[in-house]
Amino acid sequence: MVAKTFKTLPKTMKSFQNKITKGVERVMRSATDKTLKVAIKTTRVDTGLARSNWQVTKAAPAGNVIPPYKRSSKAGRGETANLKGALNAGRRVIKTFKVKLDTSLFIANNVDYIETLNDKGAGSHAPDFMRQKAVLAGRLAAVKEFSTILRGK
Repeated sequence: MVAKTFKTLPKTMKSFQNKITKGVERVMRSATDKTLKVAIKTTRVDTGLARSNWQVTKAAPAGNVIPPYKRSSKAGRGETANLKGALNAGRRVIKTFKVKLDTSLFIANNVDYIETLNDKGAGSHAPDFMRQKAVLAGRLAAVKEFSTILRGK
């Protein structure tokens, strides 16, 4: 993308700025969506509370705990109601992210035992490391989306 004359330079620069903005939005949305999905999927499920509380917000991290989308009893990782509820709620926020209006996207889980599940596990279960898995997946999604943009797609 090169301006043909000095007269067309402002238009060319504006077009370039718009492409960069859209690219950043694509990378942010893709990385946040993948991070959220992996965090939710790797969260151990007993009552559904921890899985339901992966919340996406703009401007500041969520500071509350919400009830499960569907209370369950020892449902296990195969449980889908809370997975879908949290994923759909997060995606509604992710979809509206705009570089010109929003500074950040946050993913938070304020259930008081989420750190224990992540770092130490629960009962006889080993640690889940869901936070680390989610962040790694998000980084990989960002790189993949960025490469797609660089290839002009």
